[in-house]
Amino acid sequence: MSLTPRVCALECQQFVDAAIQPLNRVGSSPELLVTALVLQEESRYSFYDSLMLAAALQAGATTVYTEDLQHHQLLRGSLRIVNPFLDTVHVP
Repeated sequence: MSLTPRVCALECQQFVDAAIQPLNRVGSSPELLVTALVLQEESRYSFYDSLMLAAALQAGATTVYTEDLQHHQLLRGSLRIVNPFLDTVHVP
């Protein structure tokens, strides 16, 4: 059975609506970009790291797991950066 391009596009749109769109809790906005620029200045992180942190703050996240940023840093009093590789418990 051959799918027409329209059917394939419709199925892709349905997948995006059902699976991908619920993951997009924060959309791009001028406010998000300004927050990222301010965070970049405050933290000295790269713009893209700051953009990710600004989106996490806007989404109401309390923890960001990454090995690339300062472990246990608290941003804006509510967002903790955690390196998951450093918080492991070693069981003998």
